[in-house]
Amino acid sequence: MHRLIRILVFAKTADEALGEARRIVRDELVGPFPESGASFDYAVDFTGHRIGDAQGELMIAAALESSGVPVEVGFAAERCGYIPAVAQVSTTRQPCEDSTGMEQTKYAMEFVLQSFKRQTQRIRYLTATFTDEELFLAPKTAEETSPSDLEMICQDLAGYEDGYLYFQGRPITSIRRLQAILDYSNPSSEIMDPPEVENMMSQKLWIVPFDVHG
Repeated sequence: MHRLIRILVFAKTADEALGEARRIVRDELVGPFPESGASFDYAVDFTGHRIGDAQGELMIAAALESSGVPVEVGFAAERCGYIPAVAQVSTTRQPCEDSTGMEQTKYAMEFVLQSFKRQTQRIRYLTATFTDEELFLAPKTAEETSPSDLEMICQDLAGYEDGYLYFQGRPITSIRRLQAILDYSNPSSEIMDPPEVENMMSQKLWIVPFDVHG
């Protein structure tokens, strides 16, 4: 299944941001699915650059050739429409006049919110329908409404599975966490380890989209 994700990265320039986002996707999110436990088996950024599964790359190339889409446009742009390959996001310390990056960030967070609502609705249904013992002891089934699904749903809600907006290779699952990145507030606990904070504060924030499959 394809999904559009976006990576937030701190970097001095757009080129550096694109390179860092590719590194994060390659090292943290893409792998030989499902053997590696990675969330996705391959990814394509909006320059047409591909990361991951060789078989997936062959499928992409074949799809591009059959559709007549120029290689420089790329499979991601053909599938999702035009989205900037990288855009600066305005922050407290590094503001910018172009609103494109912030619009893309808000758009991604809307998907996060909708996913959150779907999961909480399922949790409410399960806790209202089954006893604690049934939820705790339930065997695995293929049914979406099975009490055994509660643990998986809670993990999804916490962002352990596929996300829509990422920072440092981890899904952003709340407005509070996003705001901490935008405001540089309490960064050591909300964003990254203390040694990286000083370097981060001197750089701009960028958003980089990827069309991923997993």
